[in-house]
Amino acid sequence: MIAIKNFSAVVLAAILLTKIHSYPQAQMIEKTRAIHQLAWEVRDNSNRVASSKEQAMIYQKTLETFESNSNALAKQLVQAGDWKTFSDYYKTLDDAGKQNLEFVVQGIISRVFLNGNNTDFSLNSQEYFPGYGYAKPGYTYRRGEEVEREFLYAYWKDEVIDEFTSMEKELTIEVKLLAQLKLAIPELIEGVKADVDVDGTIHQVVKIKIKKELKIHTKQKLKLGVEKAWFKLYEAKKKWWGDLEWKYAGKTYQHDTSPTGEQVIIEAEVAESGTN
Repeated sequence: MIAIKNFSAVVLAAILLTKIHSYPQAQMIEKTRAIHQLAWEVRDNSNRVASSKEQAMIYQKTLETFESNSNALAKQLVQAGDWKTFSDYYKTLDDAGKQNLEFVVQGIISRVFLNGNNTDFSLNSQEYFPGYGYAKPGYTYRRGEEVEREFLYAYWKDEVIDEFTSMEKELTIEVKLLAQLKLAIPELIEGVKADVDVDGTIHQVVKIKIKKELKIHTKQKLKLGVEKAWFKLYEAKKKWWGDLEWKYAGKTYQHDTSPTGEQVIIEAEVAESGTN
């Protein structure tokens, strides 16, 4: 238990809407990323809590944020009917990863298994969340340096983005949008055409260059890669004063998601034009 608790361009992309259609685990990785990060911050702040009153206040504030965000995610997962998908993701995690999500699990259990209609909540909660509530008594942990990184898979995500361009910008659009954009942007330079496989559907695309300051409302298919990053894990016996004696305890990991650089614009509308 965490008791301690391309081309030179200026481009601003404002993500207005995000929806993932495939890879349920990728959805959970995105939803839980901030919780995992807060959990490690709580641990780090807890390990320094006795050093000063200021550190104690930092720890308490981080802990409150961690608990509040975890509970909000639990509520969201239950209301959306996604808690079983979360359970499948939870089962893939190591002990440290499961402890990071302890308050999320606690929030799900209180809403699903402790609703007055389920008397066997302990059995059910362990079925869906094995290892929940377990931690090595009397020890605290910290994450060390990254030691290796493993690519897992890539997936496509739908996004609604406002593209703000200046100088020169290259975009990949569906061929069906070419005539429309040429009318709106006469300066558009047409490039190479190709076929792109997006989740089993072939999209005919073309690369274009824009040398004009403007804003374009777009709907895009964005390809993201998911990696597993491994870190050294250290443990120490808890104590109220003095420096903690850290010992290497193995490795732990986190999932990282980042754009691969591939995207396809499937809808586009020029919102406003500036001067050349």
